[in-house]
Amino acid sequence: MTRNGSWMGLRIAVVVGVAWAAAPRTVAAQAPSAEVQAIVDQATRDARNRRYPQAVEGFKKAYERTRDPAYLYNVAALLLLRMRDPAGAWDHAMRYRDEARTDEERREADDLIAQAEVELRKTHGKLVVSVLPTTADLWLDEATPARRLTRPTAWVQPGSYAVIARAPGYAEARTPVVVRLGVMNEVSIRLVAEKAALEVLSQTPGCRVRVDDQDLGGAPARASLDPGSHVVRAEAEGFDPFEQRVVLGPGESLVVHADLVPLAREVVTAPPPETPAPVQEEPSPAPSSARKTWAWVAIGGGAALVVTGSVLYGVAYKEMQDAGGLTDQAAYDSKVSGARKKGYAAYGLWGVGAAAVAAGLVLYFTAPDAGAAVVPTPTGVAAVWTF
Repeated sequence: MTRNGSWMGLRIAVVVGVAWAAAPRTVAAQAPSAEVQAIVDQATRDARNRRYPQAVEGFKKAYERTRDPAYLYNVAALLLLRMRDPAGAWDHAMRYRDEARTDEERREADDLIAQAEVELRKTHGKLVVSVLPTTADLWLDEATPARRLTRPTAWVQPGSYAVIARAPGYAEARTPVVVRLGVMNEVSIRLVAEKAALEVLSQTPGCRVRVDDQDLGGAPARASLDPGSHVVRAEAEGFDPFEQRVVLGPGESLVVHADLVPLAREVVTAPPPETPAPVQEEPSPAPSSARKTWAWVAIGGGAALVVTGSVLYGVAYKEMQDAGGLTDQAAYDSKVSGARKKGYAAYGLWGVGAAAVAAGLVLYFTAPDAGAAVVPTPTGVAAVWTF
């Protein structure tokens, strides 16, 4: 007798040799669509009527539509208990455990796996493959989809096989193995990484290339290297050296452009030839008449400044007198401030004027009398009379 929940995945159990369906303890994430429900109902009817292959295909289709692992449980149970296919049952039970959502589902998967392995030990051997890199693809005898190992552990019939391992950037490995009945047969495979190809190009004339400690000669240079980190260095006379660290993966090809930059050249200019410094002759005394002229200019200018200062002082004095008659404090302050500024300016003019007059008097009385001064000429010396 079979029964199913309204929208929960089915579980297949066998009681007294009769297949029946019951609602699972774990509810699916959401109710199945009408299409999925129709598929599940048909698979249930097929199981009830002992059309087990059709029931298995129906539950597989429901799983593909919903990704609900409960349908994997149904497939594994049917393969193990009704179709006597422990290898297929083991594979689906393993997938059910991988996708289990609760501890209870994991325990159910372990129970199915244990039952399947009991039957498999009677007819198969367990093959366990450890491979590096772990992302390598595995096949048994032939690299065809039908012979691909979906996981590193598989149950196969006893006999001699070749385990094929492939990964991008690594050389293919074929390892022979003899699988014995009912026991674990282990195989370890470590793929060898393919060499990486490095090419260094440069438009710099005379450029030489080194990779790590290997001299590759002039550019363009090519090298086959182990995967990993390498230092590329390019040098040429008159150019700054080029250096770059590259990381190469297995089987990878890489091109490095090493165009060097010219060295900065320092331009050295030779100093001009030294020429003897000309002999500085003592200047001849200024003529007496010129000195006396400047003396009169100084005396006259100083006198003018003194007179101007006196006039300015008189104006300042008058403004101070006028300020005394003001009653407005602001007007008084402004008048007094202006008068003081004029007074200070008058003092300055007096000082400068007096200094100019004094300088003029000194210049006048120290002027030399008329006489001859000796000056050099291209042909010798000459006497120049001054007055």
